[in-house]
Amino acid sequence: MENAPAFALDPRLAAGSDAVAALPLCHVRLKRDARFLWLLLVPERPGLADLRDLAPDDRTRLWREILRADAAVAALEEGGRRPDKVNVALIGNVVRQMHVHVVGRFLNDPAWPGAVWHHGVGPERDPAAQGRLIEGLRGRF
Repeated sequence: MENAPAFALDPRLAAGSDAVAALPLCHVRLKRDARFLWLLLVPERPGLADLRDLAPDDRTRLWREILRADAAVAALEEGGRRPDKVNVALIGNVVRQMHVHVVGRFLNDPAWPGAVWHHGVGPERDPAAQGRLIEGLRGRF
């Protein structure tokens, strides 16, 4: 479609995160917040805000990609430990562009057992550590 709007990543989603992978539907990013193993999956379709905005085939594709991200986070080690739990959420109250949070949680993380987004912005992960995590994640996608 010649006049169809192009996909553009919301700058608020890009800020504080780095690209990990491009899946058939989603752009995958790792947040730099050192407190959490936190992925964002952003369907690369313009104008999406809610699940009902996705075409039926894309809903199925999104679910498959969420499961891939869940497995990747669950298998990833940070500080010699794997997450105790993986949380998945699609909220979009602050940033309207559809995105899915896939967060590896540890029993001793600063937000446990509450939601990660109620704890403000944390310190950024060291760039070398961020790079190692991204490489580990890429090997799982």
